[in-house]
Order: sequence, then C-alpha cells, then structure tokens
Amino acid sequence: MSSRFSPSARRSRSSAPAKTVQVELMRTDLVACMAMEATKSVRINSTCTVFAGAELRDRLALGERREDILAGLHRAIILRAMSIISRSGGVTDQFTFTGGVANNEAAVRELRKLVQENYGDITININPASIYTGALGAAAFARRAVENGAGETAS
Repeated sequence: MSSRFSPSARRSRSSAPAKTVQVELMRTDLVACMAMEATKSVRINSTCTVFAGAELRDRLALGERREDILAGLHRAIILRAMSIISRSGGVTDQFTFTGGVANNEAAVRELRKLVQENYGDITININPASIYTGALGAAAFARRAVENGAGETAS
C-alpha cells in the first residue's frame, strides 16, 4: 500500500498542466520611484505582512492607483519603525538612518515627515554608503567571535 506522499502516489494524480499565476516583480528602486509619484498616501492598516498583502490587493481591486498604494506602504513601514523607536525612548537631537532602505527616496521622505511631525526639527544623518552598515557589523561580530575562539570546531 502506498502512502499518499510517496512518489508513485504523486505521479498517479491528474496529469493536467499546473495553473500558472503571473506575478509582477519590481526592482525596489522602481517601487520607490512609483511611490514618489503618488498624489495621496493610501492608508495601510495591517502590520502583518500576510494581511498587508491582502489589503494591497483589495486596494488595487477598488481602483486605487499603484503609486498611491506604494506611498501608503512606505508610510506604513516607516510608521512601524517609528513606533519601535518611540518605545525605546524616541529621538532627541539627531537620528541616523542606515541600511539599504536609507537609499529609498520614498522611505526617506516618509521618515522625514514623521520625524518632523513627532519630534520637530531633528537632524537626520543618512550616508549614501550606509547600505554596507549591516555587513560591516556582521563582519565585526564574526571577527570578535573568531578572536574569542567561538569559531573553532571540535575535532
């Protein structure tokens, strides 16, 4: 008796071709450019990625412009980050934004708006090379681990 998970059981199922779903993928820089062309920012309520995806599809089905939806998505992401920042004490006199998202013009625009709304005139430091910050930090941790013997393996 074969299991329903066995290779022979899988082959015996319908030989009809699988249905395909076309997914449109975009480069992140194009997403940011589209968001910069928004005439309004559509409110995205979901913080869960799965629910936000469904919400974005609903907004498209309702006829909202992609640019406006993407602007709303950028705002929702930055709002989520700002809520984490506020729980850790907030921003005082300056703020440093690093990582790949710091090169996303739409994310930076939303960050500047939200920092201004919540904290006033605060200096925001953004270095164009900040995309490497995470990699440099990982390398520093790895070096420290090797120096402390954590990188050794048992023989």
